[in-house]
Amino acid sequence: LASVSQISFDWNNSLTSVDLSGLVSAGSLSFHSESDWYWDEEAGEEYQMGGLSSLSLDSLESVSDQFTLYYTSLSELSLPSLATVNQLELRYDSSITGISLPSVTDMNHLEIHYNSSLESLELPGLSSLSGFYVYDNESLSAIDVDSLECVDDYEVSGNGLDEIAYYDLLLQLTCQSE
Repeated sequence: LASVSQISFDWNNSLTSVDLSGLVSAGSLSFHSESDWYWDEEAGEEYQMGGLSSLSLDSLESVSDQFTLYYTSLSELSLPSLATVNQLELRYDSSITGISLPSVTDMNHLEIHYNSSLESLELPGLSSLSGFYVYDNESLSAIDVDSLECVDDYEVSGNGLDEIAYYDLLLQLTCQSE
């Protein structure tokens, strides 16, 4: 399976692993699952069971439309070969701690929000982006978009960035006329 127009795994709570390591290009990819939350009386905390916890897309190079992940149990998202994606959205993925997209250079729209455990977002090669919406990821303390300059529209708030990193990111995203 090298190319598909659409793959959608929506609200399949029993699906824990997807291996599409041979997939090179897709029109759209959608992974939405709702894991169950349980209260551990002894520990005094909630824990999550079920939902998508393993996703292999090692050969994926391009997504011409949307790539969405909602309510998964993934601990990290690493797409080493992905170079272009029109729109990437990650929401309510409470277990994810890191997103690494080292080869992405071109993207139109990025939305990452309500991912409570997310600590790092790495898009070091991203040079073209119209919309950057990264908010309400309270543990997010590192955002690497070093190649990105001047984004048409953005929202960055409610993340765990310190004041200096937040200010530097805003300067980087802001279009300044010469």
